[in-house]
Amino acid sequence: MKHIATLLLAAALAAGAGFTASASPRTVTVTGTGRIAAEASSASFSAYVETTADTQQEAAAENARRTRALREALLATGARMDQLTTENYTVNPIYVYDQKKGTSTLRGYRAVNQMNVRVPYLSLTGFLIDAAAENGADRVDSLQFQTADGAPYRLQAYAAAADDARRQAQALADTLGLTLGPALTVCETGYTPPVMRREMVFLAKAAGAGSAVTPVEAGAQTVTAQLNVTYALL
Repeated sequence: MKHIATLLLAAALAAGAGFTASASPRTVTVTGTGRIAAEASSASFSAYVETTADTQQEAAAENARRTRALREALLATGARMDQLTTENYTVNPIYVYDQKKGTSTLRGYRAVNQMNVRVPYLSLTGFLIDAAAENGADRVDSLQFQTADGAPYRLQAYAAAADDARRQAQALADTLGLTLGPALTVCETGYTPPVMRREMVFLAKAAGAGSAVTPVEAGAQTVTAQLNVTYALL
């Protein structure tokens, strides 16, 4: 029997639990994990307008024209002005390097405007992506889904983690022939909020590509919480 008890205690320690046999009070520490499925309620993505020209002024002017057209198309599709923000804007020279001569030649300028588009309703996501791709955006990426309020999901994940910790501690106490006492300490060791990011790239649609809306599914988002809980063993 003594050999069996030793094996059981070793298994408990290997599973991530710490147990103090001789200290007073005797304690056991476990890590509980809680996972909750969260429903997305909104989305966002980035749309890039890239233009090249012989001069810096021409590249910037063409970029401004196409960015205005993009913005108007997004507004007409259902976005609001306060949901369209400029994340980054650059105008850089384009150099071509000649390996034989070892020299670089200026071949023009490239202007890039990165616009962040926040989508208030998931049902509009595909329509806004298509509106961007068909009205000036050269690239669409960084699609993200968010929940309107993550606080309730966080509390649910904590509760699930606490339940998981107590189940583990109770199993260890039963195995060792002891009584599980109250929780002495609780410490959060990890939390993953309900935000899902997709590194997706949509290229601008070719003319006559059709009117089918790009299908976009948010899928389930997982909120994860981890708690380290120390219980007394009686």
